[in-house]
Amino acid sequence: METPEFDQTQPIVIDKVSAKSLMPQLYFGTLYMLGFLGVLYTVFVTDLQMSDTQEKIAMILIGILSSGMMQIMGFLFGSSAGSKAKDK
Repeated sequence: METPEFDQTQPIVIDKVSAKSLMPQLYFGTLYMLGFLGVLYTVFVTDLQMSDTQEKIAMILIGILSSGMMQIMGFLFGSSAGSKAKDK
């Protein structure tokens, strides 16, 4: 099987296009991460007096936010970003 010939400038153009198309995901991912860190700081570092019900709600919220964080990291650094780039 023959290997195709590629122009050396083509990967640079593709990388620039890919970087521009990922900018909304990077902005929203950063915003999500800052919100997640803010919730963690508020719950664990500040001296907040919470009832048992509020504490349970805070722990559920942290669990939901951490699973969302894993999905964001998986997209940015995992196979989803590679699959998206491959489709183009």
